[in-house]
Amino acid sequence: MSATVVRDRAWTALLEIERGEGLETALDRALDTVTDPRDRALTAELIRGVLQWRRRYDRVIDSFARHPGRIRIGVRMALRLGLHQLLTLDRIPPHAAVDQSVRLARRAGGPSQSGFANGLLRSVHRRIEGKNDPWLALESVFQDRGKDLAGYLSSWHSHPPWLVRRWLARHGEEATVALLEHNNSPPPVELHVLPGYDPAIEAAALSAFGHDVVAGGHAASLQLTSRLTRDELGLMLAGRPGLIVQDGSVQQATEWLAAGVAGPLLDMCAAPGGKTIHLRALLPQDCAITAIDIEPRRLERMKDNLARTLCEGVAVVAADGCRTPFGDGTFATVLLDGPCSGTGVLRHHPDGRWRVKAEALEDNRERLVALALEAARLLRPGGRLLFATCSLESEEGEEVLVELGRRGAGLIPESGADGDDVRRWNPWRDGGDGFFAARLLKEG
Repeated sequence: MSATVVRDRAWTALLEIERGEGLETALDRALDTVTDPRDRALTAELIRGVLQWRRRYDRVIDSFARHPGRIRIGVRMALRLGLHQLLTLDRIPPHAAVDQSVRLARRAGGPSQSGFANGLLRSVHRRIEGKNDPWLALESVFQDRGKDLAGYLSSWHSHPPWLVRRWLARHGEEATVALLEHNNSPPPVELHVLPGYDPAIEAAALSAFGHDVVAGGHAASLQLTSRLTRDELGLMLAGRPGLIVQDGSVQQATEWLAAGVAGPLLDMCAAPGGKTIHLRALLPQDCAITAIDIEPRRLERMKDNLARTLCEGVAVVAADGCRTPFGDGTFATVLLDGPCSGTGVLRHHPDGRWRVKAEALEDNRERLVALALEAARLLRPGGRLLFATCSLESEEGEEVLVELGRRGAGLIPESGADGDDVRRWNPWRDGGDGFFAARLLKEG
């Protein structure tokens, strides 16, 4: 496939995502019929890389453009693609990066826009040409860190300004910088070795498959030191039913939550099924597990994951967690790993940082409270609610628990083996994904 087609597909996918399409859906469409592994890898890198670094690239664009507010989105996307190739990728000739982006700008806005894009990208290239560090050569386009810390961090680390300001106020400068750097670091492929499988045997099998394997952040986890495409990961997992992709923090949280729980158990927002599979492996086989989710496509993916891992004894049901089809007191345990902003897992989702909105946090809290109240109805007296979110925000963690108490949900904190009833995993301290977990007991 030609370089022109690869860049066309990446540009089209990025515009679809800008209009609200999900990253995975747009990426799948872009990769459809692309068979060459190198073309697939470059297409994915262009899409994900531009999403991740778009605010940094926009800062460069706005500094070099005479009227940045007039740039059409299609032209801006072509410029972002050009800058990603000029400034971040090291195996693409500058003339190819410029010429292809100019062609896309012409497609988006006509001849005048192609001339504008050509002039801007060539100006940037002249600024960085011959420099060992292109970003050092562009240092002057960024805000003065001493005068506008949030503005500088937002542009340099490519995060929404409101989120940076929020984290600075809540966590301080050192933790915020560490968090931003964490979110921009390539996430390792971390694999959980399910109970019943030997980590040493699984590591040897992966090594024979051609991967460098090291111990992960959990006693039963392995980490691949090389990056894999989704295709490569799928092929690798196809023959290894004892492995699931799961961050070390999530592995720790799942085991902390599940310690001592009994069945029957409901996984309330289960898809794509990693925690369900983990729980099935931890709990006795006679512990009945029901997994529900509202999205049919995610449920199909979950069924595939259950089949791949030979996971039996899980009933999969399509249902809305706020209005489940089960009677009062049906379950001894409910796991609610609820929908949230996902600010603890942004390194995995370069589009996520642009989708999360400040005003949505309050709405998310109300939705999580509604799900937890339904979970309380489904629990028998003495049953346990295992509550979790992959969020760093208090609205989607501690404040949910406060609201449940205020509404008289009949749920009281229950300490785990370590004496804690609530735990947080913070990326800048713990190194993995951000996660919040709480254990609650149904009174009566």
